[in-house]
This record gives sequence, C-alpha cells and structure tokens, in this order.
Amino acid sequence: MGTSVLHFGRDDGFNEHGLAVTMSSCGFPVGPMPYMRAPKISGLQFWAVIRALLENCRDVAECLDYMRGMPIAYNLNLMLLDKSGSGGQMLYATNHPVLPELVPQEPQALVHSLRRYEWIGEQLGSPSGVTVEQLQTMLLAKYPDGLCCHYFEEFFGTTKSMVIDLAAGIIHLCWGGRAENGWQTFDIREPLGDAVTDIKLNFEKADPAIHRFQPLQI
Repeated sequence: MGTSVLHFGRDDGFNEHGLAVTMSSCGFPVGPMPYMRAPKISGLQFWAVIRALLENCRDVAECLDYMRGMPIAYNLNLMLLDKSGSGGQMLYATNHPVLPELVPQEPQALVHSLRRYEWIGEQLGSPSGVTVEQLQTMLLAKYPDGLCCHYFEEFFGTTKSMVIDLAAGIIHLCWGGRAENGWQTFDIREPLGDAVTDIKLNFEKADPAIHRFQPLQI
C-alpha cells in the first residue's frame, strides 16, 4: 500500500509483511532534463526501486540484500523500517545528504532543506513518546516552523502528508498539506473504498532566500 508515481511506480508505502519504504531526494535533481544533473549510469529511478522493494522483500535485511548491484540512477535518501523496530534509533532526512561519507559528493544544501532537517530534530529530540497526532501536526505546520510548503509554481510544494503505522497496519494520509482536506486512514487489511476527488491546494510564493545553497557541515 502506498502512493503512486507515473501510474506504476511508488514513492512511499509499506507491505503486508510490515516493511515500510520511503525516500527524499538528496541534493541537486538527477535526470535527463536539461535543468537536471545528468545521471552517471543508466539505471532505475527511485519509484522503480521502491516498488521493487515493497513487492519482493519482507524486512530491512532482505531489502539491503536485494539492492546489491541494483543500478540506481537517482540521488535519494532511502529509509527502511520493518516490524522488528528501530531499536530506539530515529531516522529522518530532508533534501540533502545526512551520511558523512556522502557529503564530499554533494557538499552543499539548499537553505530550506537544512532548516527543515534542523526543525525535525528540535521537535522530536528523542524517538520515545512520539505520537501520531504529534507527527500529523508537524507535517501540516508551515515552513520555516514546520514541514509543509505550498510553493507549487516553484516546483516545491507538499503534495501529500503521510504517517505510516506499521504496528497497526495503517496509513494516515492528508492530501496537499492542508488540514481542510482532512486526514484519511487506510488499513492494509481492508479494501481502499471510494477515492477522494475534491482536493484543494494553497498556492503561495516563497522567499527566494530559501533556494540559496550553503555548505554542509556534517
């Protein structure tokens, strides 16, 4: 269960075994368009990688084994979690490298990515005691004191907000980063039911300063 990209791809989701896979773009966009960085290899975009993992793996260990040698031609932070839990570990990422060994490959980040990353750390502090309601509030809070952005005309807008609860087997989803669209709950053991058709978006202008690059210090 998850959201689709180009009809048959996936960008977030979890499966019947309790494996969740999600991602964020890592640094300057990679792709075949003239305004993107050209890929170094011919390979898979993130949406093909994520669907392959969700359809073929049961846990994180199987994912890591399945990806060995996989030609991934996209710059992504890939986050994996299964029902065995994270052992008190908290994982989060925005749109820049978070692993020190990757920083030399992508040594700078956009201001908005750094701010959102810092804000997540400020809000959560510790993985213990985090609630679904707290995560929902964080996802819909507006940048810079929140994760939600409505700068769609600048190709930087929140299309959806999701909380995946592996223990309960459900996804909480709100379209467009707008509380007015409402949170919906989908259970992997139940039929999806009727799709929502009336989704409204906010269109706002960003402060140009948030699109500046600044050096990474990790």
